[in-house]
Amino acid sequence: MEPIHVVLILVVIAFSWKIFSILRHPEISKSNKRMALSVFVISLISFAIALYFAG
Repeated sequence: MEPIHVVLILVVIAFSWKIFSILRHPEISKSNKRMALSVFVISLISFAIALYFAG
């Protein structure tokens, strides 16, 4: 596994942990949670594309 793959995987793990810890707070509205999840999915797609072109 190349170093860029390790870095991207660590970034995805850290971002996942942060987004799901934020989404557990009850004071965040449902629409904001949906927006956060859509940003998360778009980020995952971007990382998948980056991994594809890095390899």
